[in-house]
Amino acid sequence: MNYLVFRFLHLLGIFLLFAALGGVIVRRLVAADAGTDAPKDRASRLAGMTHGLALLLLLVTGFGMLGVLHLGFPVWAWCKLAIWLIFGGIVVAVRKSAAAARWLWWLLPLLGLAAAWLALTKPAW
Repeated sequence: MNYLVFRFLHLLGIFLLFAALGGVIVRRLVAADAGTDAPKDRASRLAGMTHGLALLLLLVTGFGMLGVLHLGFPVWAWCKLAIWLIFGGIVVAVRKSAAAARWLWWLLPLLGLAAAWLALTKPAW
């Protein structure tokens, strides 16, 4: 497949991931304000499914771009994989704690910024 196709699909995965995480966080905060446990409605299921789809899309297209560029698996790619794992586990933290959801609302964009920096600069460590 063409590098640009992988790149556009990767961007789609990023947008889906942040939309899903925003939805999960907002649903958790609304439930906390209402004094209930984590919600189990359609919106929460949609956000959870979108989160999983986004993670899959990011993983496949990320490895696809590495393959097309013949880069092997450098250290910065390992760091991005670690960030991907963190983004995957965030949903668990959000569903367990509304306080974590409040902090993550501000920290997740910084984590995304770190992933973008790694992708754009490809530091040679």
